[in-house]
Amino acid sequence: WDMHRSESIFYKKDEELLQMYLLKSSIISALPELALKPSASDLSALGHLLVDQPNI
Repeated sequence: WDMHRSESIFYKKDEELLQMYLLKSSIISALPELALKPSASDLSALGHLLVDQPNI
């Protein structure tokens, strides 16, 4: 029972990591197409996102 529970927790974590990766990938892919000029704070926020989640 504990083994099944552990596998379930790891599977859920893998799914969360995949969703975060897909979201970040979509954001980064869309950047060149944006007509808006990002502000320094926008670029800083993006930098923090990438640093906080270096596995992308």
